[in-house]
Amino acid sequence: MQSDDYLENVSVNTGETATLICDLPEKYSNKQADFYGPTGRLLITKTDEDIDNGDRTRFLLEHTYAWTWSLILSDVSDDDGGEYTCRVSSSSDHQTSTIIKRFNLTVL
Repeated sequence: MQSDDYLENVSVNTGETATLICDLPEKYSNKQADFYGPTGRLLITKTDEDIDNGDRTRFLLEHTYAWTWSLILSDVSDDDGGEYTCRVSSSSDHQTSTIIKRFNLTVL
């Protein structure tokens, strides 16, 4: 397993919108990105899919370009702070590669 790991610090005020942008290397441009929240649980698996009932519909996955996936979190609250990860997996032959970008979200 190969892992490229990047950490980006993001700060946002309570009630505002946080956008976490995950740019993928070109060889992964046709792959789906998955975002995981601070508890390690999968937030969104495909565009426009609500992840849960209630306020969890505040999460939106945007696929702007072939290589860019963004997690948009609206109406941020203190509970949303923590580490988020963007992961892309692909299997070829006997190797699985995962690209991971981490975001440290601070709510002000």
